[in-house]
Amino acid sequence: MFLQTQKGGIDPTTSGTEECTDFFHYLYSQGKKARTIDLAKSALVAYFNARRVAPNPAQDTTARHYIVGLQKYNKQNNVDEEKKAHPLTVQELSTLVNALANLHPFLGSMLRFLLAVSFLGCFRMSEVLALRWNDVQIVSDQIGRYLSVPLRWHKKAGVEEDCQVYHLVDETSFPCLLVCGFHDDYTAKLRAYSQWGAKG
Repeated sequence: MFLQTQKGGIDPTTSGTEECTDFFHYLYSQGKKARTIDLAKSALVAYFNARRVAPNPAQDTTARHYIVGLQKYNKQNNVDEEKKAHPLTVQELSTLVNALANLHPFLGSMLRFLLAVSFLGCFRMSEVLALRWNDVQIVSDQIGRYLSVPLRWHKKAGVEEDCQVYHLVDETSFPCLLVCGFHDDYTAKLRAYSQWGAKG
């Protein structure tokens, strides 16, 4: 389409570096992001390679410099192309937790517990899912009652070494943050369903 409207309909296989860089600039003028233009460049490289065009015009130094220059320009001018993750608010967490009421009681209790741990500890969900059952413990001491959660730096790390231990307490101001209560509810249902399965 670009060659037809902007370059007089020339044969794509006869395109040179000038046509490639003009195409990249055309994409940029249409509001495309540097990442998208870089993907277009990779597609052109593959296209010319498949047709055995040598030297490959999309791999020319000028074409590469255009992409790199565009990325530098965006960085220097604070053109942020990254979509930042939306931080979950406690109100949104509450909505999620309430929505779990329609699930199977065991599944709902597990997800409520995982969401509370992830939110209070500021953990990624993948980090929470990587926890082992014996890692998470309810502790009661002179400080009070809290959930002890060790976060490993890598998969092979031991519980006592190469990990950071977090102590999570119930945030009584929000029912969706009663992490110790969610732990109790989950473990109670786990025992109940284990006993039911043993009898079955």
